Amino acid sequence: MDLETETSFAVYSKAVGYVLVDERKYPFGETVVCGPGRVKISVHAGRIDAFPSVYIKGEVICSDKSWQAEDYANAPAAAGYSTYFTEEGQDPAVWEYSEKVYLPVKTESCKDGVLYEFETELTAALEITDRAGGRPVRVYCGESKEEALDAVHCYYSWELDPGTGRCPRCAVRFAYIPGRREEEIGVRAIHQFVDIPVRAAWTRCGRGSGSTGAVC
Repeated sequence: MDLETETSFAVYSKAVGYVLVDERKYPFGETVVCGPGRVKISVHAGRIDAFPSVYIKGEVICSDKSWQAEDYANAPAAAGYSTYFTEEGQDPAVWEYSEKVYLPVKTESCKDGVLYEFETELTAALEITDRAGGRPVRVYCGESKEEALDAVHCYYSWELDPGTGRCPRCAVRFAYIPGRREEEIGVRAIHQFVDIPVRAAWTRCGRGSGSTGAVC
Protein backbone atom coordinates (compact mmCIF):
# COMPACT_ATOMS: atom_id res chain seq x y z
CA MET A 1 0.00 0.00 0.00
CA ASP A 2 1.03 3.61 -0.58
CA LEU A 3 1.19 5.81 2.50
CA GLU A 4 1.14 9.58 2.16
CA THR A 5 2.43 10.14 5.70
CA GLU A 6 3.95 8.16 8.53
CA THR A 7 1.43 6.04 10.40
CA SER A 8 1.33 3.39 13.10
CA PHE A 9 -0.68 0.28 13.83
CA ALA A 10 -0.63 -2.84 16.01
CA VAL A 11 -1.86 -6.39 15.42
CA TYR A 12 -3.53 -8.37 18.20
CA SER A 13 -4.18 -12.10 18.04
CA LYS A 14 -4.63 -15.24 20.13
CA ALA A 15 -2.68 -17.10 17.45
CA VAL A 16 1.05 -17.65 17.14
CA GLY A 17 2.78 -15.54 14.53
CA TYR A 18 4.17 -12.16 13.57
CA VAL A 19 3.70 -9.07 11.44
CA LEU A 20 5.93 -8.62 8.40
CA VAL A 21 6.47 -5.07 7.10
CA ASP A 22 8.63 -5.25 4.00
CA GLU A 23 11.45 -7.47 5.35
CA ARG A 24 11.15 -6.67 9.06
CA LYS A 25 9.26 -8.83 11.56
CA TYR A 26 7.26 -7.51 14.52
CA PRO A 27 5.59 -9.48 17.31
CA PHE A 28 1.85 -9.28 17.89
CA GLY A 29 0.89 -6.42 20.19
CA GLU A 30 3.85 -4.20 19.31
CA THR A 31 3.23 -0.81 17.73
CA VAL A 32 4.58 -0.70 14.16
CA VAL A 33 5.54 2.63 12.58
CA CYS A 34 5.87 2.81 8.80
CA GLY A 35 5.67 5.19 5.85
CA PRO A 36 5.57 7.46 4.09
CA GLY A 37 5.91 5.67 0.77
CA ARG A 38 5.07 2.19 -0.49
CA VAL A 39 5.08 -0.64 2.08
CA LYS A 40 4.12 -4.27 1.95
CA ILE A 41 2.36 -5.59 5.05
CA SER A 42 1.46 -9.19 5.79
CA VAL A 43 0.34 -10.96 8.95
CA HIS A 44 1.34 -14.59 9.52
CA ALA A 45 -0.77 -16.44 12.10
CA GLY A 46 -1.35 -20.06 13.03
CA ARG A 47 -3.51 -21.75 15.63
CA ILE A 48 -4.15 -25.42 16.43
CA ASP A 49 -7.38 -25.24 18.45
CA ALA A 50 -9.29 -22.81 16.19
CA PHE A 51 -9.08 -20.76 13.01
CA PRO A 52 -6.50 -17.99 13.42
CA SER A 53 -7.81 -14.45 13.52
CA VAL A 54 -6.27 -11.02 14.01
CA TYR A 55 -7.42 -7.57 15.04
CA ILE A 56 -5.52 -4.68 13.42
CA LYS A 57 -5.74 -1.35 15.23
CA GLY A 58 -4.67 1.90 13.62
CA GLU A 59 -6.00 5.06 12.01
CA VAL A 60 -4.94 4.16 8.45
CA ILE A 61 -3.92 0.50 8.66
CA CYS A 62 -6.72 -1.33 10.44
CA SER A 63 -9.14 -4.25 10.25
CA ASP A 64 -11.46 -3.68 7.31
CA LYS A 65 -12.78 -5.43 4.20
CA SER A 66 -9.63 -4.80 2.13
CA TRP A 67 -7.53 -7.63 3.61
CA GLN A 68 -6.97 -10.95 1.87
CA ALA A 69 -6.08 -14.33 3.33
CA GLU A 70 -4.24 -17.36 1.99
CA ASP A 71 -2.79 -20.61 3.32
CA TYR A 72 0.45 -20.69 1.31
CA ALA A 73 -1.12 -23.28 -1.04
CA ASN A 74 -4.02 -21.48 -2.72
CA ALA A 75 -4.59 -18.08 -4.26
CA PRO A 76 -5.51 -15.25 -1.86
CA ALA A 77 -9.19 -14.65 -1.18
CA ALA A 78 -11.11 -11.99 0.69
CA ALA A 79 -10.59 -12.41 4.43
CA GLY A 80 -13.66 -13.09 6.53
CA TYR A 81 -14.71 -10.61 9.18
CA SER A 82 -17.41 -10.14 11.81
CA THR A 83 -19.12 -7.02 13.08
CA TYR A 84 -19.50 -8.66 16.50
CA PHE A 85 -15.77 -8.56 17.26
CA THR A 86 -14.63 -4.97 17.55
CA GLU A 87 -12.03 -5.03 20.34
CA GLU A 88 -8.47 -6.34 20.39
CA GLY A 89 -9.05 -8.54 23.43
CA GLN A 90 -11.91 -10.54 21.90
CA ASP A 91 -11.45 -14.08 20.57
CA PRO A 92 -13.80 -15.19 17.75
CA ALA A 93 -13.28 -18.78 18.89
CA VAL A 94 -15.06 -17.90 22.15
CA TRP A 95 -18.66 -16.71 21.87
CA GLU A 96 -19.62 -14.11 24.45
CA TYR A 97 -23.07 -15.05 25.71
CA SER A 98 -25.66 -12.77 27.22
CA GLU A 99 -27.59 -14.22 30.15
CA LYS A 100 -31.20 -14.02 31.32
CA VAL A 101 -32.65 -15.75 34.36
CA TYR A 102 -35.94 -17.67 34.07
CA LEU A 103 -37.91 -19.06 36.97
CA PRO A 104 -40.32 -21.98 36.54
CA VAL A 105 -43.89 -20.98 35.67
CA LYS A 106 -45.32 -24.26 36.94
CA THR A 107 -44.27 -26.81 39.56
CA GLU A 108 -45.95 -30.16 40.23
CA SER A 109 -45.26 -33.34 42.15
CA CYS A 110 -44.66 -36.27 39.80
CA LYS A 111 -43.74 -39.84 40.67
CA ASP A 112 -41.32 -39.52 43.60
CA GLY A 113 -40.04 -36.04 42.76
CA VAL A 114 -40.82 -32.60 41.35
CA LEU A 115 -41.39 -31.49 37.74
CA TYR A 116 -40.59 -27.89 36.80
CA GLU A 117 -41.88 -26.18 33.66
CA PHE A 118 -40.50 -23.00 32.10
CA GLU A 119 -42.49 -20.64 29.89
CA THR A 120 -40.65 -21.60 26.70
CA GLU A 121 -37.88 -23.78 25.32
CA LEU A 122 -34.51 -22.53 26.50
CA THR A 123 -30.85 -23.16 25.94
CA ALA A 124 -29.87 -22.92 29.57
CA ALA A 125 -27.84 -24.18 32.49
CA LEU A 126 -30.06 -25.06 35.43
CA GLU A 127 -28.94 -23.66 38.77
CA ILE A 128 -30.34 -25.61 41.71
CA THR A 129 -30.31 -24.85 45.41
CA ASP A 130 -30.57 -28.01 47.52
CA ARG A 131 -31.99 -26.96 50.88
CA ALA A 132 -32.12 -30.55 52.17
CA GLY A 133 -28.52 -31.51 51.37
CA GLY A 134 -26.88 -34.80 52.13
CA ARG A 135 -27.64 -36.53 48.83
CA PRO A 136 -26.50 -35.87 45.25
CA VAL A 137 -29.09 -34.05 43.17
CA ARG A 138 -29.80 -35.46 39.71
CA VAL A 139 -31.88 -33.56 37.20
CA TYR A 140 -33.53 -34.80 33.98
CA CYS A 141 -34.05 -32.12 31.32
CA GLY A 142 -36.34 -32.29 28.32
CA GLU A 143 -38.10 -30.22 25.71
CA SER A 144 -41.27 -32.14 26.58
CA LYS A 145 -42.79 -33.36 29.83
CA GLU A 146 -42.58 -36.96 28.67
CA GLU A 147 -38.87 -36.67 27.89
CA ALA A 148 -37.98 -35.21 31.28
CA LEU A 149 -39.96 -37.87 33.17
CA ASP A 150 -38.36 -40.76 31.26
CA ALA A 151 -35.36 -41.42 33.51
CA VAL A 152 -34.26 -44.38 31.38
CA HIS A 153 -34.16 -42.72 27.97
CA CYS A 154 -33.79 -39.02 28.86
CA TYR A 155 -30.87 -37.67 26.80
CA TYR A 156 -29.95 -34.80 29.14
CA SER A 157 -29.55 -36.00 32.71
CA TRP A 158 -26.94 -34.65 35.07
CA GLU A 159 -25.68 -34.55 38.59
CA LEU A 160 -25.06 -31.00 39.73
CA ASP A 161 -21.58 -29.58 39.86
CA PRO A 162 -20.99 -29.35 43.63
CA GLY A 163 -19.00 -26.15 43.24
CA THR A 164 -21.45 -24.12 41.13
CA GLY A 165 -24.77 -25.86 41.75
CA ARG A 166 -25.30 -25.94 38.00
CA CYS A 167 -25.72 -28.60 35.35
CA PRO A 168 -24.29 -28.19 31.83
CA ARG A 169 -26.10 -25.99 29.31
CA CYS A 170 -28.71 -27.89 27.29
CA ALA A 171 -32.09 -27.58 25.60
CA VAL A 172 -34.73 -27.54 28.31
CA ARG A 173 -38.33 -26.60 29.00
CA PHE A 174 -39.11 -29.26 31.60
CA ALA A 175 -36.84 -30.39 34.42
CA TYR A 176 -37.54 -33.36 36.68
CA ILE A 177 -35.74 -33.90 39.99
CA PRO A 178 -36.52 -37.24 41.63
CA GLY A 179 -36.28 -37.95 45.34
CA ARG A 180 -37.00 -34.38 46.44
CA ARG A 181 -40.00 -32.32 47.59
CA GLU A 182 -40.75 -28.86 46.26
CA GLU A 183 -39.79 -27.11 49.50
CA GLU A 184 -36.36 -28.78 49.44
CA ILE A 185 -35.29 -27.44 46.05
CA GLY A 186 -34.87 -24.05 44.40
CA VAL A 187 -34.57 -24.04 40.59
CA ARG A 188 -33.81 -21.36 38.04
CA ALA A 189 -32.61 -21.46 34.43
CA ILE A 190 -29.67 -19.35 33.29
CA HIS A 191 -30.53 -18.79 29.63
CA GLN A 192 -27.40 -18.10 27.57
CA PHE A 193 -27.73 -16.60 24.11
CA VAL A 194 -25.98 -14.51 21.47
CA ASP A 195 -27.68 -11.13 21.37
CA ILE A 196 -28.27 -10.91 17.62
CA PRO A 197 -31.10 -8.63 16.41
CA VAL A 198 -34.16 -10.53 15.13
CA ARG A 199 -34.66 -9.79 11.43
CA ALA A 200 -37.43 -12.24 10.58
CA ALA A 201 -41.11 -12.42 11.48
CA TRP A 202 -44.12 -14.58 10.71
CA THR A 203 -46.97 -13.10 8.70
CA ARG A 204 -50.47 -14.52 8.87
CA CYS A 205 -51.58 -16.13 5.63
CA GLY A 206 -55.01 -15.39 4.24
CA ARG A 207 -57.09 -15.87 1.15
CA GLY A 208 -58.02 -12.90 -0.96
CA SER A 209 -61.54 -12.50 -2.29
CA GLY A 210 -62.07 -14.88 -5.18
CA SER A 211 -58.57 -16.27 -4.81
CA THR A 212 -57.77 -19.96 -4.85
CA GLY A 213 -54.40 -19.61 -3.16
CA ALA A 214 -53.05 -18.30 0.12
CA VAL A 215 -50.72 -15.35 0.30
CA CYS A 216 -48.13 -14.68 3.02
